[in-house]
Amino acid sequence: MAKIIRFPKTISIAFYSLVFLSLSARRMNVDEIAHYTSNSKNHTALILKYLAKNNFIKSQRGPAGGFGIARAPEEISLLEVWETMEGQFKIEGCISGHKACLGNTCIFSDKIYRIHKDFYDYLRENTIYSLVERVPESTKEKLDLKE
Repeated sequence: MAKIIRFPKTISIAFYSLVFLSLSARRMNVDEIAHYTSNSKNHTALILKYLAKNNFIKSQRGPAGGFGIARAPEEISLLEVWETMEGQFKIEGCISGHKACLGNTCIFSDKIYRIHKDFYDYLRENTIYSLVERVPESTKEKLDLKE
């Protein structure tokens, strides 16, 4: 089934990694985060390295090492994560990136523009903590995130 809105995989891994690290009472390793985000270890490691480089998370090497959240989840806007990972969020009105319509305007421009604008506003107004709050207690209990 086709999806109307698709998140880049980097964003999905970044958001979920930050949520799991925010929920965790301890450092987590790449294997755990890859497991919880249902992604490959290599791809997850690249995203975590980039998140650490940009001070969203901290990493520690060694047997007791792993990743932990570097900033309070309520201080990390979803838009900040998006733009760090993917570049500036563009609010556009054209669905195909070019003017394929008759005239000067895309026939879907008003609707597509509003969808982009609404999503931009959502990212700007919400934080990683907003996502953490949406994780059901039953899911939190299933996760092995205790010390």
